Amino acid sequence: MTKSPRINDSRCALFTGALVLEIAERGWDREWPETPHQSRGRLPGSTNGSWPEKITLRVPVDLVQTVHAAIWHTHKEEIGKLRDWRDQHPRPRPTRASRAGCDAAALEEYQRLAATITTPGDLWRAAVARGLNLVRTAGHQP
Repeated sequence: MTKSPRINDSRCALFTGALVLEIAERGWDREWPETPHQSRGRLPGSTNGSWPEKITLRVPVDLVQTVHAAIWHTHKEEIGKLRDWRDQHPRPRPTRASRAGCDAAALEEYQRLAATITTPGDLWRAAVARGLNLVRTAGHQP
């Protein structure tokens, strides 16, 4: 992508608007209690998946904090269950379809629990997809 500040600003504005819509659609557009220190970093249940291309965006800090707080407080119980799972299965890190030291039943349990958690990456990707869809439906090329 070009390094033009104008295009970068437009891309950031489009993403920010789409992120605000994603947050509102989930009912997360409200004040959240503070999150504990253990809510920082990669959440249990996050996969190693990513898009083939990287997108660099400036996201307003308040939206990032809202996303992290909403995810933590919405999925606190499920996150706790995944942490318990990791304590019971310290060797495997089942972020792929198969992992050494992780039997099929344990992997299935992990994947079932992980599927219940919305990760920040899920929200970022949803906002990018929504933003691109907004551009397409408006008749513009991204």
